[in-house]
Amino acid sequence: DVLWDEGRLRIAGSLQRIAKRGLVWTAPKTAGSRRYVDVPDALLVVLRAHMARQLRERDAAGSMWNDSPYVFTSTVGTPLDPHKLWSEIHVVAALAALEPKPFHSLRHGYATMQMEVGSPAPVVQRLLGHSRVSTTLDIYSHVTKRLQRENVDRFGRLLSEAENARLASGLASTPNVTDEIMTYIDEV
Repeated sequence: DVLWDEGRLRIAGSLQRIAKRGLVWTAPKTAGSRRYVDVPDALLVVLRAHMARQLRERDAAGSMWNDSPYVFTSTVGTPLDPHKLWSEIHVVAALAALEPKPFHSLRHGYATMQMEVGSPAPVVQRLLGHSRVSTTLDIYSHVTKRLQRENVDRFGRLLSEAENARLASGLASTPNVTDEIMTYIDEV
């Protein structure tokens, strides 16, 4: 569901193709997977445009239209088959000269970008619906290690400036202490 006024999506389950049963609505794996996800305004703009196109499709389909609770439907309102949707995404990716990837790569890419922009692990955990933050950290530790290195380097640059080192250290009552710190930093 799209909660327009709140700028959020409600994740309540997923549509999956199951052998001998066809398309089946399935509940999330855990209670934590049922969640609300805040989305950027730019995505809401895209979703509004999609909704307008869908309304035009409904008008064009007339009595052939099937009402459904899904945000994304076919041109006659039926649920989109996840496999067909993924095939279409592969076509678009090929046109853009992008390497085909498994569907789960979209989720992984989203989580990686969240970590790279500095989102705290508990926030990413909730966005992904992981039951424990340790799951998120285990999967995305490569990102957190790189971010840790970047932050340590950034902090080192801050300390390498003599004036900032004096202010930040609180130890700089004499120039000798600051000189010792700077000598240590230069050696590291």
